[in-house]
Amino acid sequence: MKKKYPRANNCLIYSKTGGGTYLAEDIVSNEEWELDASTVSFLRRLDGKTPPSFVCPEMSPMERREFIHELKTEGLIKNAERIHMEGLFSWRFTLWIPGRRYPRKAAAAVNRILFLLALPILVGGGLIYINNYSDAMAAAWDYGELITAGLLFGLAAGLFFHEAAHAAAGIAYGAHVCEFGLMLYLLLPGAYVIMDEKNVKRSVQRIQIYAAGVEANFVLTGICLLLAVAVPSLFWMFSQAALCNGFLAVFNLSVMGGLDGMKIFSEVMGNRDLLGTVLDVLIPDSEHSQGSVRGINGCALKAASVAVLLFHLAFVCSIITNIAVFLIE
Repeated sequence: MKKKYPRANNCLIYSKTGGGTYLAEDIVSNEEWELDASTVSFLRRLDGKTPPSFVCPEMSPMERREFIHELKTEGLIKNAERIHMEGLFSWRFTLWIPGRRYPRKAAAAVNRILFLLALPILVGGGLIYINNYSDAMAAAWDYGELITAGLLFGLAAGLFFHEAAHAAAGIAYGAHVCEFGLMLYLLLPGAYVIMDEKNVKRSVQRIQIYAAGVEANFVLTGICLLLAVAVPSLFWMFSQAALCNGFLAVFNLSVMGGLDGMKIFSEVMGNRDLLGTVLDVLIPDSEHSQGSVRGINGCALKAASVAVLLFHLAFVCSIITNIAVFLIE
């Protein structure tokens, strides 16, 4: 069995400060540390595969153990294990931690394909599915277990490729991608990517990073619709998988919380605190905020703000309605 060694916290971003020191920031916890150049060099070479004695041979074994223990206590070093418990009934399984050199060309190619072909594949697959629906359904096997199989397949593929597409777009545009993997949150399956896109300067590129996951779900929806009519015996399975990915795409486009739709809309509006901006537009508390929404642009901003607020209210009402129906039944 291959021995595992300590590795540096892969969510750290280093930036030079004056006097030859570095500022290390954990993009997940937002903690910061001021480190000297030798410590940063040690952390960058500590990859979980190389023995610490090779990374820092000038230290004695005792000094090295104490140094590693100190860094681990600070949160700068993590165990090389891929499975991490995040809380009650919640785990994170790391699939990929990028090296210092990202596969930029491959990521750019995948991102370009998603951007250019997502809608054509979705629309084309939908039209072919509609035109061949009757014949394919007539030749389909009994839908019993195929519905469940399609749901599981569609959900697994949709979640995985959704996050993988975010990672590909981030790498293509120079974002700092730290980790990609699978997770269970309160026993609900999912996928995740840890990424920092602050150094992506262009707004349109950040929007594409946020939209890439939805584009991946659109592509999967179109492909599953094509497979549903191409393989009539599995019509129900691929139809269910297409429905599942279509739902994931629409859900993630919702202007809610930390979903992709909220991030895209916030980027277009030029303000990350979208809900706060909406309330300030609709309920101004100063002469400055009243004057900032006059004219045609002001009317458009108010209309968009009303739409966002109504969406939030409708979403909450739908959840309450579903819970009420469930309890009544």
